[in-house]
Amino acid sequence: MQKKTRTLVSVLLAGTLLLGVVSVAAADSTTSTSVSQSIKTLCQKGHGAQTPAQMETQMQTKLKTLVDKGTITQAQADKVVAYLKKMQETRKADFAKVKNMTQAERDKFKNPLAQLVTDKVLTQEQADAIAKLMPMHKGKGMKGDLAANQTKMKEILSGLVDKGTLTQKQMDSIITAMDKMRQERQADMEKMKNMTPEERQTYMQQLKGKKTSPIEQLVKDNVITSEQADAIRDAMPQRSGQHRR
Repeated sequence: MQKKTRTLVSVLLAGTLLLGVVSVAAADSTTSTSVSQSIKTLCQKGHGAQTPAQMETQMQTKLKTLVDKGTITQAQADKVVAYLKKMQETRKADFAKVKNMTQAERDKFKNPLAQLVTDKVLTQEQADAIAKLMPMHKGKGMKGDLAANQTKMKEILSGLVDKGTLTQKQMDSIITAMDKMRQERQADMEKMKNMTPEERQTYMQQLKGKKTSPIEQLVKDNVITSEQADAIRDAMPQRSGQHRR
């Protein structure tokens, strides 16, 4: 069990440390993608990283709903939280090991819920129930998530164009701005790949105060109005831990 626990910790670190908050060790199934997205969500709050205490509290809150329903026991919920706490405690020690892995080696890692099923801590049905509690996007890995996000955003904006809230030209400007933002974020992630955990944390703090969301920038540039920006935000799905701005 101890060896399996250490493996599980490395799985989580592969994503959290190499790409900040996005898992690069996702397996090929939809469930694995949802788990990677779950880990990302747990490690974020708004546009910044959560503290270990915040992550633990958020996970405990979500798992409590399953305990209350009788889907899992409290003992099982505690073990899920313990795995995520262990990830934080061993972050520095495992970073160097993951950093030097090839992509093929990273791909061999399993997602944490799958490991809990293997260890007979959870049944597959219980693992699926936990995964469904988390925001997820269908697709394979980061590229699948990105494609799903782009498609969903276009659907949302098209709906606002149909209602007369936005013009087609404004919709095109929003999509262009968001594409630019994604490219900038990907460039930032590439820069952070070879940083130490301390360097990465400092770099992310520096970025935090400089970044402006595409919607806010378009309001400043008089491309859309504040009312239109609010309508876009209201139409977008909310992630856990985020609030309307």
